[in-house]
Amino acid sequence: MQIGDIVLREAGDCWTWEGTFSAHRPVIARHGKQEQVHRVVWAILRGRLSRNLQLRQRCATKGCCRPDHYEVRRTMRGTVRRWSRGPSEPWFRATEAGCWEWTGACTSWGYGWFMLDGKKALTHRRIAQLYYGNIGRLHVLHRCDNPPCCNPDHLRPGTSKQNARDMASKLRGPNKLTHEQADEIRRLRQAEHVSQRTLGIRFGVTHKSIGRILRGETYLRAYAPTPQDMETPELGGRHKLSYEQADEIRRLRATEHLSMRNLARRFDVTHKSISRLLRGETYQRP
Repeated sequence: MQIGDIVLREAGDCWTWEGTFSAHRPVIARHGKQEQVHRVVWAILRGRLSRNLQLRQRCATKGCCRPDHYEVRRTMRGTVRRWSRGPSEPWFRATEAGCWEWTGACTSWGYGWFMLDGKKALTHRRIAQLYYGNIGRLHVLHRCDNPPCCNPDHLRPGTSKQNARDMASKLRGPNKLTHEQADEIRRLRQAEHVSQRTLGIRFGVTHKSIGRILRGETYLRAYAPTPQDMETPELGGRHKLSYEQADEIRRLRATEHLSMRNLARRFDVTHKSISRLLRGETYQRP
């Protein structure tokens, strides 16, 4: 079938485009520029859409351009409206849990976004700024754990560490480990002094992820210190060495004049840790 200068193929109830696609959308070159075919068909049959309106496909057929299979949605341009009008606006949907879910465009993580002064802005951050004031570079955490939610009662500003702990406690985000594996990592580090890189290779994560676990930034919910942990305070915190190893490092430095880098390689720590130890900044016996 042909609609204007657009040729489509009937496939059941759908009118499919068999030409060029861009970002999974059917496109055609008209009047020296690229246009979306489904918008052109809509304009021919039902009238041209304004720029602040978009078409959302309701069927699952790729390349379908039948107007009956699309619905018109409003995009949010310019400044965001006040949060107190959220549930009554067409771009929010109220849920039984009290969430105000954004119905417009969303990121791959599910967070709503819109264009603000020519830049991409996250909806929940803009709502939080209107409610809490200037939040700077702080994260915006969801109490409801629902990414498209913009209800200010469900949002709170937080630091990067608070955000990481919140994600870990809910086992959200790119977590590859269980709490039991995190406990095992802490045990191996404390009891056998296994290096972070070795632990990372063993558990299939980066050494930075291991470092965040050992510093208590992630995987906290399931971990509680054991009595054995409390009996070895010299191995608490971020220390990798015992007091006996620290004494041995000082002896080797004084008697054999080993370099800090050689000592670091021998004891599997950084040369900066060796330097702090020799200056008396760490590993001072109580």
